[in-house]
Amino acid sequence: MKLSHVLLLIIFSGIFSVGVVIDISLAESRYDEDMPYETYVRGLRSGGDEDRLHVYMYARASSTDRARNGTLVIEFALDNALPERLPISPVNRHYWHSDSRTFPFEENGGYVQANAYGLDTGGAPHSASARIDVPPMPPPTPQQGTDPEPQVGITSTDSDDTASPGETHDYRLITDAPYYWVGWYVKAPWDTSDRGSFITDELGDGTKTESTFSYTYPSGSMHTGDFLITAVIYRWSDMSQYEETYTETVSLE
Repeated sequence: MKLSHVLLLIIFSGIFSVGVVIDISLAESRYDEDMPYETYVRGLRSGGDEDRLHVYMYARASSTDRARNGTLVIEFALDNALPERLPISPVNRHYWHSDSRTFPFEENGGYVQANAYGLDTGGAPHSASARIDVPPMPPPTPQQGTDPEPQVGITSTDSDDTASPGETHDYRLITDAPYYWVGWYVKAPWDTSDRGSFITDELGDGTKTESTFSYTYPSGSMHTGDFLITAVIYRWSDMSQYEETYTETVSLE
């Protein structure tokens, strides 16, 4: 009767990128037995401040005194390399064969495998095989407690709240470079001008790339529809001009 045992422990935290440390530990072990042969393998991927991409593989194949005409084989391989096979043959007695490999700073996955097979003293065939596939380095994961990088353009800070007549809503502008001046305009659905009405402006300081804007929509059930918000931006470096726009739908709901 074969016995298989698998232990899997995965812990991921932090992120991995150039110059950023990931704290990762992944270990798995397998054991297989078919008397008089047994195999055991272990694979480990770990990381930390000193060793972010460490891969460790261990394999053992053995037989008891009841083994006859047996073979013990250990094999290591990375995804980007040819397998390394270490056979021991023949085995006609108790024998213990083990080996290990360490691959520092290795992003690729791989596998470790141990095979033991042959006869017993009565001439019956037996075999045991254990293998572990070590996965590649996991992709970066967002760091807990941090906000994603803001996107260039205008966004509503009340994104979950639909605008209604008479309400005040706030908006945020992220510019593609530090700005010298930002002018805010609002064009109502009934306005026929290019940008609508000038509302307010803000001067930069050579470093600012964010401007905020608050606007109170006209009250009354007739003041609904798509309002176009435009930010006219002059870059600090060369006074070049560009625009960002945002459409707010004002409804009675």
